[in-house]
Amino acid sequence: AAAAAARRDRDLAEEKAIRERAARKEGEKSALLHAGAPRSDELTVAKLASSKLSDGVLRGIPLPTLMRGAGRIFAENGEAARRDPRGTYALSVPTESLDFFVSHSWRCPRIFKYLALLVHFNLRRATKLSVAVLFFLWSYALFYFDDLPSWGRFEGAMPVDGVLCVQSITVAISSVPIFLFFLFFCHVFRSDVRLFLDISCISQEDEAQKQAGISSLGAILDRSETLLVLCDGSYWSRLWCVLAGSTYATCHHTSSAPRSSRCDRCVFEVAVFAKRHGRER
Repeated sequence: AAAAAARRDRDLAEEKAIRERAARKEGEKSALLHAGAPRSDELTVAKLASSKLSDGVLRGIPLPTLMRGAGRIFAENGEAARRDPRGTYALSVPTESLDFFVSHSWRCPRIFKYLALLVHFNLRRATKLSVAVLFFLWSYALFYFDDLPSWGRFEGAMPVDGVLCVQSITVAISSVPIFLFFLFFCHVFRSDVRLFLDISCISQEDEAQKQAGISSLGAILDRSETLLVLCDGSYWSRLWCVLAGSTYATCHHTSSAPRSSRCDRCVFEVAVFAKRHGRER
C-alpha cells in the first residue's frame, strides 16, 4: 500500500510538472505573439525600409530609353550589360524615387516584354488619342466634304436604299494607322517616368557598386511606387522574381511611411505567346 501511494504521488508530481512546463511555454509564446507585436521579419523589413541609401545607388531608367529599339536592352539575356557595361549603366540616372520596379525573367524573349510594356504604358492613351483624332477627321469630312482629297472619297451604294453617292473613307483608312502610331510612340513623351531595371541601374563593371546595389534591393523596392511584373511561363520558377514580389509586398505592408496599400496595384502583364514559350521550355 505504501509503495502504491508513493507511485501515485510520483505520477501526480510528474503530471503537475508537465502542466507547468506547458503553461510556461504557452506564456512565452503569448508574450512573443501578443496582439500588435511585430514579427522579427517585419522588424527587419521596417528597418530596411527606413534605411538611407548611399548616394547614387537609387537610379532609374527613363521609359523612352527602356523602350528604345523595341526593348533592345532586353535582348539576348542582357547581352548589352556584358558587351558595354559602362554604356548600359549610363542609360540610368540618379533619382529620389521610382515609379516602377521592373521584375521579369531573362528566359522570356525580348519581343514579348516589349509588347507587354507597350500594352501597359500606351494602350489606354493610344485608344483615347485615336478616338479624339478620328472624331476630328469625321467632323472635317462631314462639314468640309468637298475639300477632301480624291483618295479619301469613293462612289458607292448607300446601305439603306442602294443609291449611288460619293462617300468618305478617310476615317476608315486612317483608324488603324493612327491607333498603331500612338500605341508604339506614346511613351516617347513620358521621359519623366523612372523605372528600375537591374542591368542598367546596378553597375555591372564596378564590383563594389554592384554589391552595394544588390544589397540595397529591398530598400529600392520600398522606394518604388509600383512593382511591374512581366510574367511569363518561367517567371515563378525564378528565385529572384519570387523574392522581388514577396519583398515588395512585405515592405509596403509594414512601412511606417504614410502610404496606401499597393499590393493590389502590382501590375501583371501576361503575354500569351511568352507564357506558351515558357511552357515549351
